[in-house]
Amino acid sequence: MGLIDGTYKHEKNENFLELLIKAGLPEDRAKKADEDRATVTIKVDGKKVLWKYDGLKKFEATLVVGEEVDEPVAEGEMAVSTTKLNGNVLTVDSVDKKGKGTMNRVYTFSDSGFVAVITLDTGVKATRHYKRI
Repeated sequence: MGLIDGTYKHEKNENFLELLIKAGLPEDRAKKADEDRATVTIKVDGKKVLWKYDGLKKFEATLVVGEEVDEPVAEGEMAVSTTKLNGNVLTVDSVDKKGKGTMNRVYTFSDSGFVAVITLDTGVKATRHYKRI
């Protein structure tokens, strides 16, 4: 769908390592995840938003606009996520299935790529930058 569909290469992070550690990921794995420059392919098909991650970890996820879905979020953890789409902005609110907390992600897409702002319920915030390839 317009600006969202495409393949993207991760370029840089701001405060992502700190966010991962605060979320409970062991520091060694958090460092690897912070350094990973994965490729992400995103396709909007009706209300479905299909994500394919190809990096240190390879996985796929399907979000559905306006509906709660189970989503893999990190290291085998699952969350219940609700997605909103407003023009070129995709917002995902997630609740950890084990009750560990909540997370908000706002993806803003442009011709050149997208920026993801991730906020944990603890107030820790990170920004991830992706370039369209």
